[in-house]
Amino acid sequence: MSRFDLEMSLLEIDNSLRAKLIYNPDLFDASTVKRMLEHYELLLQAVVEQPQCRVLDLPFGSEQENGAAESSVFENEDEFVFDF
Repeated sequence: MSRFDLEMSLLEIDNSLRAKLIYNPDLFDASTVKRMLEHYELLLQAVVEQPQCRVLDLPFGSEQENGAAESSVFENEDEFVFDF
């Protein structure tokens, strides 16, 4: 159970990044939370690939909109964990 409606933590592990998003299932569907993490991953990839780009100009959207994202996803009852 999350202390907040939506809670995100990031952890660096062996040159990779793990994002954990805990959410209130009364407010968010699992598919919505998964999509949020996919968008976040795409945004991080764009920052790495285009470090001089303004945030406003970075791509933000679904995998179908911006190409396939590559990550590992672990789903529990009310949380998602992404390995980038």
